[in-house]
Amino acid sequence: MRALAAGCVVFALLTLGCEVAPGVSEDLQSGTLLAKIDGIAEFDLTGGVLQKMRKVGTGADNRWTRFVEGARAACGGEDPTSFALRSVQLELDTSESSIGSFQEVFSGPVALQLRDESSGLTVVIGSRFDVTGQGPVSFNVVGGRAALEPLAASMIAGDFSVGLIAEAGDVATSFDMTVLIPLDVRAFCEDSAAE
Repeated sequence: MRALAAGCVVFALLTLGCEVAPGVSEDLQSGTLLAKIDGIAEFDLTGGVLQKMRKVGTGADNRWTRFVEGARAACGGEDPTSFALRSVQLELDTSESSIGSFQEVFSGPVALQLRDESSGLTVVIGSRFDVTGQGPVSFNVVGGRAALEPLAASMIAGDFSVGLIAEAGDVATSFDMTVLIPLDVRAFCEDSAAE
């Protein structure tokens, strides 16, 4: 996996394909994308809340860009009209972290987010209270088509960020954490009607 420019989310394309949902004639582009957010540290803590966002970025070698291009091809050359998430997970990358489990930092609810970089609009895509261990931890998905509709244009342009916000308890004075966020994404064509 090649790294993108500093400060960008690294997307790795795990699986990608076209599938047809029951009762829908249009092809839907779907795939599991892996967002990697590194450099999460004590400096990201404010008032007991940990927050970190990373911009996706653009470019020919960007996996998200390639996903959108595949969706565009599946939609007959038109931009996909909407996106939805079928599953969202969080995993601790222990090879790049100074902690061994999430509970060393998290003490309450954790939410995963997408943010439109142009407008600042932030949408929660998944939430969970008991995030422990190293994961992968599955989240309650709230990133359906309706929730992501305001972000569709920025997602097509790659002008959005992925991040997390979490309640943090008694954290060590110094820590460094890298997390992986697998996102099972679907892109819909104009006439697709299924969630």
